[in-house]
Amino acid sequence: MSIIDTYYQKIKSLIDDYNNILKLDNEYMVEYLNKCGKDLNVKNPETINEINELKNKNTQNMTSSQFVNDEIYCSKSIADSISKLFYKPLAKLLHPDKKQNSNSDDFIKLNTAYEQKDYLTLFLFHYENKVNIDITEEIIKILDIEIQKKLEEITTIQKRIYWQWNISDDNQKKLIEEFVKHQL
Repeated sequence: MSIIDTYYQKIKSLIDDYNNILKLDNEYMVEYLNKCGKDLNVKNPETINEINELKNKNTQNMTSSQFVNDEIYCSKSIADSISKLFYKPLAKLLHPDKKQNSNSDDFIKLNTAYEQKDYLTLFLFHYENKVNIDITEEIIKILDIEIQKKLEEITTIQKRIYWQWNISDDNQKKLIEEFVKHQL
């Protein structure tokens, strides 16, 4: 198996795990708020959207400072060139006006990944659309950093109080509920 195949398998698995974690995160939060919301002054689940927005802001900022010292990651020119290297051939390939019967959802996802500098998703698009790319050491290092960031993001999500509450037995749930009550 080539290095590109290896990275594809690793990244695909990680992204699938991450998406499953996000689904569980919402389910766990809803479950927790439905059971314990009265203690948190949550009157209805509509406030979940506000909590989600806050949660997403915190999640986006949680690991970025850990990687500021990495020269390769911080190099805007390298990051921009990688982003363009991944994006341009795919945009030509997936653009709805260029390809008959193309899926505009893929083009939208590609643009979103490009705007967010989501190198992992851009790499997956490259691999899955069989676009050749020269994988350099810089690209490998950036992919490794992005993989580590995603793993840390998963860990942070799983440490949230409502995660801990959902995976706990009844006795632990009561302890968590008491802890939260005392923190309010």
